[in-house]
Amino acid sequence: DTARNRRLLYDKLSSDLLSEPWGFKNCHFASLLAQVRPSPSWFRWGSLVRRRIEHIPTPDGGSLEVEHFEPTDLPNPVPSNIPIVLIFHGVNGSSRDVYVEQGALHIAVERGWRAIALNYGHVRVLDENLLAGGNSFFDNGDLNFFISHIRKSHKGFLGCIGYSMGGAKLVQFLGRTGEYCNIDAACAISAPLDFTPRNVTVYNPTTLAHKFYHMGISLYLKLWMIRNYDVLKKHPKISRAKPFRRTKSGFMWWITHNRVTDVDNAIIIPGKGYTNRDQYYNDASSIDQLENIKIPLLCITAKNDPLVPVDIIPRESDVNNNENIFIINTERIGGHIGFWLPGKGCWATKGCLAFFDSVNN
Repeated sequence: DTARNRRLLYDKLSSDLLSEPWGFKNCHFASLLAQVRPSPSWFRWGSLVRRRIEHIPTPDGGSLEVEHFEPTDLPNPVPSNIPIVLIFHGVNGSSRDVYVEQGALHIAVERGWRAIALNYGHVRVLDENLLAGGNSFFDNGDLNFFISHIRKSHKGFLGCIGYSMGGAKLVQFLGRTGEYCNIDAACAISAPLDFTPRNVTVYNPTTLAHKFYHMGISLYLKLWMIRNYDVLKKHPKISRAKPFRRTKSGFMWWITHNRVTDVDNAIIIPGKGYTNRDQYYNDASSIDQLENIKIPLLCITAKNDPLVPVDIIPRESDVNNNENIFIINTERIGGHIGFWLPGKGCWATKGCLAFFDSVNN
């Protein structure tokens, strides 16, 4: 409770938005709508935004794919005082997912700012036989490169919003880089910050709902493996993994292994240079790095999130020693990235933008 934090939290727009969350109360229905509702770009807002894909060359000879969302009336050249918000999507997402588009349209249409979404589904094999990019819980340095690349040409306000896995990666990055993160403020929405055995959704999915979510996410990850098959085959350890064997057991893997952890064990863990699952998940956890964060960070999580167990949601006791972190845990609304109602948009994203306004002012 400091003078600065009181100014941030009690700005009228921030306090009005953040104190009255909206969304459907059924957590599974709300979470489903986060993925399958009609794209907001199909409607009036879509005509007010200019979208373009850019491929940014990386030092290892590869590239990062990003998508820009900009107001159609944006001046040229772009004034340096127009804020930019970077968006990091979830494990089975891209810049074409409706919750990413919804967030980008709130940024570009309502605020007149610029949004840039990073698509990290494409993988690269580095010289050290490590996978870069891809849908893992741990970032190998792409976030640092991407943020530094944007910061070279943008001296104004730079914020970041991470949804689900994207939020987990963002908080990891902030914890590792501290005051050198090159960001002015950040928000993590529905982000699991703990992948240790306390996260029973990942480690031990016992309920029918959790098994269904694992099956859906692992199906997407298998499709991601097929799309990146030629690149993954170049990795010496992954090429010998069961999914890539031309045997009956290799074929059956695709049918019988329907958990996220199955894909991690076969592809992500050896690809990222880890020896076992516990080592990888411990590195992916950021709950113990919160004290290292040096910029304002807002974490929004629903206590009825079916993918983030309530036992691992950050609490006040986790951040007592760091005035930079703000925690909002909604009681019965939100599900997983499900803070949305027709005609009102995404409450969590709008709250993040109000938070950014408070920081920027």
